[in-house]
Amino acid sequence: MDDNRREELRTSYLQHLQIFRRLRNRDSSFFGTLIDSWYAYQRGGVFIKPTENPRTLNNPTDRLGREAMTQLPFISQGAGKILYENHAGRLVREHSIPKAHLRELFMVEVGDNSTSAEIEVWLLRRYHVAALTKEEHDALPDRQKMPLNWDGDDGWARYLGVSQYVPKQ
Repeated sequence: MDDNRREELRTSYLQHLQIFRRLRNRDSSFFGTLIDSWYAYQRGGVFIKPTENPRTLNNPTDRLGREAMTQLPFISQGAGKILYENHAGRLVREHSIPKAHLRELFMVEVGDNSTSAEIEVWLLRRYHVAALTKEEHDALPDRQKMPLNWDGDDGWARYLGVSQYVPKQ
């Protein structure tokens, strides 16, 4: 995919998010599709399939899917063993702030008339994904919410005590 086409698709998802916000849409699943697609086109490369569709990263078995997992901002130790040491196991691409909670933050922190550029700044601050093992994912205390003592800033707070992370930044 050439850079102009990727940029056009990235921008289109930001525009869809503008409409989503203006209409105060409550559909967390659709919100997840919009933000995940924006992320794929924002990152480019292995995050986009040859068909030009975003690559989904839950339990990737193909070489490019696994390569994309290695490029996520954080990788748990268990996921690292699967990705780098060829251990057996299932991988999950996890939103560090659950989609439903992220949608609620979006509705509070992003204004009705926000520009695409303002929405992208918000996404760059709030949208984080990690590679976890299926077991680590299942061990999260509440996969739908942030911890009660969450400071509102640390997007990785749900993982404290559940898995160790290897920063990729």
